[in-house]
Amino acid sequence: SKKLLLRTQELLDKESTMSEAEYIKYNLILKDILVYPHENSAIVRFSIKNTGSRDIKKIMVLVNFLDDNGNFIKKSEYFPIYEGSLYGIFKANTEYILKENDYFYTDNMPSNWKGKYEIKIEEIEYY
Repeated sequence: SKKLLLRTQELLDKESTMSEAEYIKYNLILKDILVYPHENSAIVRFSIKNTGSRDIKKIMVLVNFLDDNGNFIKKSEYFPIYEGSLYGIFKANTEYILKENDYFYTDNMPSNWKGKYEIKIEEIEYY
């Protein structure tokens, strides 16, 4: 039990000195990803799990839309968490889940986009 507490404190100490990129890599998980064409738009849904010990005040999710050959067509940045947003602070060890009928979208999608994409958490800011 004492060993576990020491290990937990070591992890907390390490997280407090991690760069944002390291925190994203080791503690934030994109889940339930759904990206699809709708008329001339792209509909985007996802959830994010914060397995770390830091509260986050801003998250930027980047979606690169690709053609059938995997070539870049267009990008969109989404901010599911930001100061003053409906969801507010993204607490440590919680999950951000969009409400059932909520989604992000990008208008004016090129006609050669058929649904291929890459998605990642690009940027965060801690509290």
